[in-house]
Amino acid sequence: MWLQRIDDKIAALQKREAEQQHGRLVRAAVPEGFVRARHR
Repeated sequence: MWLQRIDDKIAALQKREAEQQHGRLVRAAVPEGFVRARHR
């Protein structure tokens, strides 16, 4: 029972970390000039 909760917590942390890494990669792929132009 408690082992399953630990496994679930690890899986959730790994998923969150993967989503954050994906977000960093997506933001890095967008040219900065494009980002500035859209926010005007």
